[in-house]
Amino acid sequence: MRILSLIVLLFAASFSPQPASAGTADADLPPLSPLTPPPEPTIAVPTASNYAPTLLIYLARGPADACGAGCDRWIAIEGNIDRAAAVRVSAFLRETKDTRLPIYFQSPGGEVEPSLEIGRLLRNRKAIGRVGKTVAALCSGGTQIDEACLRIKAGSNAIDAKLVTENAMCSSACVYMLLGATAREVAPDAGLGVHDSKMFLRSKQQLTKQERDQALERMMVRGRRELASFTSAMGIDAGLLELIRSVPFEKAHLLTRSELYRFGIDRRSFVQTPWNVVMLPKAHLRKKAVIRNADGTFVPLEWQLHCTTQVRGNLMFAREIGAGSARATQMTLQAEADQPKAFSAFLPILGKVEAWHVSFSEADVTRWAAAPVLKTAANTTKDGNVAQWGVDIDTLGLDEGWKLLTAVCPRERVVPPPPKPVTAPATGFNLPSNRPKTIDWPDPQKYISR
Repeated sequence: MRILSLIVLLFAASFSPQPASAGTADADLPPLSPLTPPPEPTIAVPTASNYAPTLLIYLARGPADACGAGCDRWIAIEGNIDRAAAVRVSAFLRETKDTRLPIYFQSPGGEVEPSLEIGRLLRNRKAIGRVGKTVAALCSGGTQIDEACLRIKAGSNAIDAKLVTENAMCSSACVYMLLGATAREVAPDAGLGVHDSKMFLRSKQQLTKQERDQALERMMVRGRRELASFTSAMGIDAGLLELIRSVPFEKAHLLTRSELYRFGIDRRSFVQTPWNVVMLPKAHLRKKAVIRNADGTFVPLEWQLHCTTQVRGNLMFAREIGAGSARATQMTLQAEADQPKAFSAFLPILGKVEAWHVSFSEADVTRWAAAPVLKTAANTTKDGNVAQWGVDIDTLGLDEGWKLLTAVCPRERVVPPPPKPVTAPATGFNLPSNRPKTIDWPDPQKYISR
């Protein structure tokens, strides 16, 4: 009797978009792009060695609001999906009773069968699934996947860590784990990569080429039927599998925000990051967001807060506009009952981008951070028609980020007041004056010769 076993391996791609360069009209403003460009839809497949060799699952904790408002603990799932991954995940979830903890994925994929089993476990748990890197504090001097760090993450206690969504990736088989979550949230700066599977046939006996081809064909049909059944049960549009099958195994497709919405993976119309500290090329705070227009398209937005000194700076805002979109004629920012702060356009239209800036003081940041939301609003015009546009953004990370930012900002230069004029003391002496005066010179004719 021949024993055949099939392993479907899916690998992922990681992508690190670089900010585009752009000049500024004002020398006082930082020379940064006002809007980080989205990555290309087709990305290269990375090596699995950049991740933990087997799938890790552990509990992490961070500062207040580290994983959202009122959330400071989460579950991390990261690394390559191995054949025994589902067994470990199932044991961990049985021991972790708190089902409210969000689960953050960072994985290049791996074997499909255990990823589907993990997805079903998460569906039964009614889990919250997100994409993000968990950076362990005790591994700061290592690579996060070196032997010492892996031992720390494999421990039974929660580890101190921070979350990073920028360039975090869940790809290939990892996507099926995420699909199992009841609530699926993909940050604007994180990504999901998909491509078709590659099958490997293992047999304990020698097979002819015809037998191998027939076995692979049967397994391919069965595998695709199982994937279709799984994605349908998870409420995912069939178009996702059609897209997956169209992407060669050697490449990967990074799902766009419109695709995430259309396939039912993340159906939020407005998605934002917290305020994050960015140290290079120049220290600043950054918030990214995407918002869905009435026509179904998603518009990227970005706020950047730069300090010129420890008590003042510039807030920049940029949004992408289409060729037929309404352009803003006025932009304001408002925190609760404060008076709206008016932006100025500091750059001309850069292709599809509008960029604005406004100066602020430390007192402004204090009020902004104390407010639950900040209102960004604009008057827009198109074909002579004036309309209103606006979005409310949260202030998560703003207060702590400003404290970190001011630690590296230059101090306020204190300009000494001009010296007071010196006046003569009232002593009764006739002090000589330095002021010019006019005198009458005597006529020489009036002098008497002696």
